[in-house]
Amino acid sequence: MVITGGADGIMRAAQEGAGRENSFGVNIMLPFEQGPNSTIADDEKLITFKYFFTRKLMFQKEANAIALFPGGFGTHDEGFEILTLAQTGKSDPQPIIAYRLLVATTGMTGRHSWYDSC
Repeated sequence: MVITGGADGIMRAAQEGAGRENSFGVNIMLPFEQGPNSTIADDEKLITFKYFFTRKLMFQKEANAIALFPGGFGTHDEGFEILTLAQTGKSDPQPIIAYRLLVATTGMTGRHSWYDSC
């Protein structure tokens, strides 16, 4: 089972690769965010959350491994939450893969070397 935020880009690619029957989407209700991708839209396995906390909890609770890809502030918030829970022993041990978490488009390129060394 693949769990993503349900948007386009890498999330859509992951869900297409796994297939609709093996995809789960956890979206967030925001006035300026995009809707779910066509692979998971109108699927009973797409859940739209009102609060970030419950959405992050669902990601962490149901995952056997975490893959973090470049994104915006929400992605970083979720990524640091996952890392904090792992560091403090508040989550079960699981693989965490961070693929270039910060990129030039975020305007924070100076932190590349710090992430690359983790």
